[in-house]
Amino acid sequence: MMNAILSLLFSQIASIKSPPPEGYYKLNVDGSYMGNPGVMAAAGVIRDHLGHWVSGFSKFIGPGNSLAAEFWGLLLGLKLAKDLDIHNLMVESDCLAAVDLLHCNDIPLTHHLSPLIHECRSFLLQFAHSKIEHGHREKNHCADLLARNAVTSRTPFVIYNTVPTELFMVFWADLLGITYIRNCKGTLDPG
Repeated sequence: MMNAILSLLFSQIASIKSPPPEGYYKLNVDGSYMGNPGVMAAAGVIRDHLGHWVSGFSKFIGPGNSLAAEFWGLLLGLKLAKDLDIHNLMVESDCLAAVDLLHCNDIPLTHHLSPLIHECRSFLLQFAHSKIEHGHREKNHCADLLARNAVTSRTPFVIYNTVPTELFMVFWADLLGITYIRNCKGTLDPG
């Protein structure tokens, strides 16, 4: 009986990637942080409404923390999208804290990330239509791999006009709709 109850407390979530509507592009961003004190890197991938690769980037940033890495990924991704003359953009980050901070209207100017947050907000306003959402890390696999590679190799800023070799299999799995399953702690709802 106890095993049955425990198995109900863990549910499996299939992570299905959702492309943006036609006429929109999707930017997936991620940051990576390594060490204590640590160094950080940021990365992102831009796709069209069919899920096809448009562009990507990665950059080793230097000393920092995981939340700052997420904002650097967002800022660099927004700048790249503007450079590509994208007007309608959906952004997805696996960092709920970053998404919440962007939506928060009362961040004090003394917050250590205030300049990055305000710069990201100003870039978001430059798009005809933009929306930022939280997405589970399984939906951010390509950006995650680029960021982790950048932090370990200390790669300077790189723009990828085609799918990088190290992402080839992951990107195609995403494009073909292969889902990732993860176990998540859930709650038991007996009624």
